[in-house]
Amino acid sequence: MKRTLEDLCLYIKSRYPIIYLVTPEEHRADRLVLTASESIKKDCFFWSLTEGFYNTDKFGKATEPYNALDTILKYTEPGIFVLKDFHPFLEEPLIVRKLRDIVSNLKKSYKTLIMISPVLVLPPGLEKGITPIDIPLPSSEELKQILINMIAPLKRANKITATLEPQLIEKVTNASLGLTESEVENLYAKLVVRDRTFDETDLPFVVSEKKKLIRSRVSLNTTTFPKVSILLAVWRNSKPGSSSVGWPSARRPGILACQRPRALCSWAYKDVVNLLPPRPRQHSGIFLC
Repeated sequence: MKRTLEDLCLYIKSRYPIIYLVTPEEHRADRLVLTASESIKKDCFFWSLTEGFYNTDKFGKATEPYNALDTILKYTEPGIFVLKDFHPFLEEPLIVRKLRDIVSNLKKSYKTLIMISPVLVLPPGLEKGITPIDIPLPSSEELKQILINMIAPLKRANKITATLEPQLIEKVTNASLGLTESEVENLYAKLVVRDRTFDETDLPFVVSEKKKLIRSRVSLNTTTFPKVSILLAVWRNSKPGSSSVGWPSARRPGILACQRPRALCSWAYKDVVNLLPPRPRQHSGIFLC
């Protein structure tokens, strides 16, 4: 996250008008923006459709998207404005037009507009005015801190039996890579509660739970969003009728086709790849996006 924070601060100082933070972890994006605003010494105002500008009394509620943009446009002091889950409104012509007006205004001011959303939507005509940043999933160091902060107090209070050896901590955190912060917190809590111990025997449990979370994420991507259509010529390289999944081979070529927003497509592709065995040097699969 350090590199992401540095990039964000640099973009704000360079007067990039609109910065788009793409992440399913809104709370991590909030922390990132607040840290950047404190570093740059600019006021930060958060907006949501349900609460309007909820951390200040300067603007009233302004829960309507157009009114929120108008408030930003009329504000004359330096500041950072954060709009949460604004992507559904980026398909409305009036909102897009207002944003184009704002881009011109922000370039001449010390204001920055930041959007936080789990999906990336770039309306035609605004591609040059919006700078996307993908917030990475927690690193192994971040996961290690989450695990230690959860287990150490319980061990000191004699509520669990725990082995806090560096090698074990590293194995568990490495096995957790690829999960969100919330998923990891839930996983570690479940890990401790199930038998009130933490030792080497917990490693297979972590791997098993991670596989379940990734599978459920793939299922969510392919069923929840109406525009999502992932067609898998499911790569079965074992016996007929087997449920195992593998990379396509010369005998069984596979096609992964996506008709979906590009951001969702990349997430689903990564999740599918995480479920596959190590990729061979040569394969005949095709990925269409």
